[in-house]
Amino acid sequence: MPTTQQEPDFAEWTQDSYLTHRVRHKINSYTQKGERYRLGHTVVALSTTVGAASVPVLININGMPEIVPTIVGLLVTILVGIEGAIHFRGHWRNYDLIKTLLRRETNLFLAKAGHYQPFPSENAAFRYYVETVEAEIIPNDP
Repeated sequence: MPTTQQEPDFAEWTQDSYLTHRVRHKINSYTQKGERYRLGHTVVALSTTVGAASVPVLININGMPEIVPTIVGLLVTILVGIEGAIHFRGHWRNYDLIKTLLRRETNLFLAKAGHYQPFPSENAAFRYYVETVEAEIIPNDP
């Protein structure tokens, strides 16, 4: 039976515990996931480019078995299909964007700058910060 992740009870968290256990954890998680998708995008993009460019050359090499350019062309087609299904670049850019937004919001909150200046109390600013961060976090993304 699959386990479901419970929503954290932020009412019991202090600013420090929220920053450490929720925000910094998410920033680190999004950094790692973004790097994996970036690597996937780079490998697939380079492989398809090299493979597609090599097919005409392989066809024109005397003595090259016909199956070799066919297999290379098939691999290029498969890689393009994988990229179309997984969208490495889109995921990489999304994780990078969310990570950047969380860092920016955290820096503004900690410095009491930007839209955190006018809050009448530290508690009100923290509640607004939590609402803003939670709106940016991808749902059900551990």
